[in-house]
Amino acid sequence: MKKIKLLKEHIMLAAILILSAILNFVNLKLEGYGNEYYSASVKSMLTSFKNLFFLASDPKGFSTIDKPPIGFWLQAISVKIFGFNSFGIMLPQAIAGIISVAIIYFLVKKYFGVKAGLVSALCLATTPIFVAVSRNNTIDNQLVMVLLIAAYFLLKAIESAKLRHLIISLALVGIGFNIKMLQAYLIIPAIYITYFIASNIKMKKRIINLVISTVILVVVSFSWATVVDLVPAANRPYVGSSANNSELQLIVGHNGVERLNNQNSIGKEMFSIVQRKMKKKSSNKKKSSNIVKIVGALVTNSYLDQISWLIPLAIFGFIAAALKEKLKRPFDNGRKISIVFWMAYFLPQAFYFTFTQGSSQGYYLTMLSAPIAALVGIGMRYLWNLYRENNKGAYMLPIAFLIDGGFQFILLYFYSNISSVVRILMAVVGIFSLVSSGALILNKKKSKLNSGFKKAITALGLIGLIITPMVWSGTTLVYKMLGSFPTAGFELRSNSSIMSNVLTQMSSETTPTTFKLMKYLESHEDNEKYLLITANPIIDVSSMELYTDRSAIALGGFMSTDKVISLNEFKEMVKNGQVRYVMYSDIVSNADKDNPNNAIFAWVKNNGKLVDKNEWYDSDDKKLSVMCSPEFSKLYDLKGCKVN
Repeated sequence: MKKIKLLKEHIMLAAILILSAILNFVNLKLEGYGNEYYSASVKSMLTSFKNLFFLASDPKGFSTIDKPPIGFWLQAISVKIFGFNSFGIMLPQAIAGIISVAIIYFLVKKYFGVKAGLVSALCLATTPIFVAVSRNNTIDNQLVMVLLIAAYFLLKAIESAKLRHLIISLALVGIGFNIKMLQAYLIIPAIYITYFIASNIKMKKRIINLVISTVILVVVSFSWATVVDLVPAANRPYVGSSANNSELQLIVGHNGVERLNNQNSIGKEMFSIVQRKMKKKSSNKKKSSNIVKIVGALVTNSYLDQISWLIPLAIFGFIAAALKEKLKRPFDNGRKISIVFWMAYFLPQAFYFTFTQGSSQGYYLTMLSAPIAALVGIGMRYLWNLYRENNKGAYMLPIAFLIDGGFQFILLYFYSNISSVVRILMAVVGIFSLVSSGALILNKKKSKLNSGFKKAITALGLIGLIITPMVWSGTTLVYKMLGSFPTAGFELRSNSSIMSNVLTQMSSETTPTTFKLMKYLESHEDNEKYLLITANPIIDVSSMELYTDRSAIALGGFMSTDKVISLNEFKEMVKNGQVRYVMYSDIVSNADKDNPNNAIFAWVKNNGKLVDKNEWYDSDDKKLSVMCSPEFSKLYDLKGCKVN
C-alpha cells in the first residue's frame, strides 16, 4: 500500500514538474534575446575574463550593468555551452523555475503532507509572473530558487538547533544578494522572526547564532562588491548607475534608497512624454486623461493579474491554519514554525510592493509567488480539516472559494474585451466557485454527503481557481513578451494595447527605426573603432552589440548619468578617428540639468553635423521608442570637425 501511495505521489509530482517545464521551455525562441540590454551585456562578458568578472555592459569594458554577478555568470556559462541564442540565454532561469517548484513541494510536504505539497507546487508552477520571469533573462527567479533553499536550511536549523544550518541559510541569502542585491533581503524578516520565536532553542543561543550568522551574511553579501571597489578605477569599468564609480554606493543608492522613492529623473521625464504623446493621439481628451491615469497606476503599482489570483485563498488558508494550530507560544513544532515563516515572508513583500513607487517593474512580483503558493497549499489542508470536522470554522472553506472566485471574476472583467477566452474564463470561474461553494454550504453536515464526494467538490473548487492563472501563464507560449517587462496574459496578443505601447516606449526593445539606424551607420562607417556613441539609456548600444557585432558606447551608462569619459577624452577619440556618429537625446538634458555629460553633448551639438532624420528614422515604425524618436533624439556626424 505504501508503495502504491509513493508511486502516485511521484507520478503527480512528475506531472507538475512536466507542466512547469512546458510552461518554461516550450517555444522559448519566441522571446528572442529577451531583455536586450542584459543579453548584449552577457555577450560582452564573454569577450574577456575582465569583462566577465566586472559585468561589463559593452565589449570594450567602459561601464558595467547595475547588477551583481552570479545570475549573469550563470547565463554566460549557459551561452558558452549552448550558444548565444534564446535557449542559451534563458536556460538558467527556466531551470531555476522548475527547481523552485520541486523545492516548495518538499518544504510544504515535510510538515503538512503530500497533498499540501502538491497544491503548493502546482500553484507556483502556474503563477503568471513566475512563468513569465522563468522565460526571460531577468534573474529574479534564480533569486527565488536560492531563497527557497535558504528557507529549507532555516527550518532545518530550527529543527536541529545546529548553528551550521543557520549559517548556510544566511550565507545563501548572501549569495542571493549577489544575484539581485537588496531584493534578496526581503526574506530577512521571515528568517529572523521565525528563528527568534523557535521555542526549542534557548534564547541566549538563538541570539548568539543569529549574530554569528549575520556576520557571515554580511561577508558573503558584500564580498564581490568590496573586491570591485578595491580595484583601482583605471583598471576596471565604471560601475554603471553609481554616483561615484562604486559598487557599495550602487547598493545604497540606485539599488537601495532610489527604489524606495519614485522613478529616477529620466524615468519621470520619459513617462511624462509618453503621457503627452498619448494625449495628442487621442481624439477624446477626457478619455485620454482617464487612460493615462489608468496606465500610470498599472505601470507604477502592483500588476494584479500577474500575481494576485490566489491571494484571498492564501489569506483564508493562513487564518484556518492559525486557528487549527493555535498559533501562539510555545512555537515548538515544525507546522507552527512553518506557518509563521511563510506569512512573515509574504507580508513584508506585499507591503513593500504595494506602497513603494520605485519598484515599478512588475516582474519583481515573482518574489511573492513562493509564499502565496505555500500558503495556499498549507491553507487548503486546514480549510478542509475545519470543514470536515464540522465545527465553527466549517464555513471558511466555501466562503474562501466564493470570495476568491468573486475576486477573479472581477479581475477578469477588466480584460473581458481583450479575448473571448477571458469571457469563457469568467464563466468557468463563476460556475466553479458558485457550484463548489454552494454544494459545500448545503452539505455542511457529514450525513448529507460521503467524504469522497466532499473531497471531489473541494478539488473542483480549487481547480476552478487555478484554471485562470494557468491559462494566463499559457499565453507566454503563444505571444511574445516585452523583453524588459516580462508579463503574462492576453494583453500580450495585441501589440497596440495601451500597456504594450507604454512599456515598449520605456523598454530596450529594438524597433524598426533602430534597425534602420544601424543600417545607416554601417553603410557610412569609415573604419571607426566605435559604430556609435549615444547618450540614450537602455537602447541603441545593446542593439548595436547584438545585431552588428560592432562596439558602441553608452556615454552615460544605463541611466545616462554616469561620467564614463571626460570631454577631453571624448575629443581625443574624435581626433583619432575612433568615433564618427553620436546620438543625443533632449530627454537627458531636460531631466537632469547637472548631467556630468552635458559638456560633451554641448560640444557635439556645436561642432557636429546634424544628420537628416529621414536617413535613419523609419516613419512606419509602430513601436517607436521615445528615446529614439526624432522628436527628441538627434544624430550628429563628427567627421571632419575640428578638435581644439
